[in-house]
Amino acid sequence: MMDDAMFDKIYEMKATSKQFLREANKCEANRKKYEMRIKGLLQKNDIDGAKIAAQQAISYKNQAVRMNTLGHKVGTIATKLQGAARTMAMSSTLKNLVASMPQFATIEQSANAMETLDNFEKMVDNIDVHTTMMNGVFDNMTDTASNEEE
Repeated sequence: MMDDAMFDKIYEMKATSKQFLREANKCEANRKKYEMRIKGLLQKNDIDGAKIAAQQAISYKNQAVRMNTLGHKVGTIATKLQGAARTMAMSSTLKNLVASMPQFATIEQSANAMETLDNFEKMVDNIDVHTTMMNGVFDNMTDTASNEEE
């Protein structure tokens, strides 16, 4: 399994990603407030005030885009780290299992050989399931990030 330090870093990165996305939503809400303020100032013929509010709205929009991008990038990195940590754990388990394979030459009982083969097959199946799951997560993250950038 993942060691605690790696798990903590992944958790921190996911939390940071969510925080960036929340900040992006706040910036977007502030941008909408300034857009409403612009409409009111234009109705009052306050052109200078409307220009200042428009600059603020543009600033909030740019900040929201940056925060959103950062949030998705940090989230993607966290997901990739999590996948790498799982792969390392599976590799370690597979290494131990493969190391026990030479015992086949000395095993005289076919029941023990079948049990070892069954364990090996289960490990390969688990790796396939994890790989499929990780590919699905990566595809989903890529699709989500590309949809939001559009």
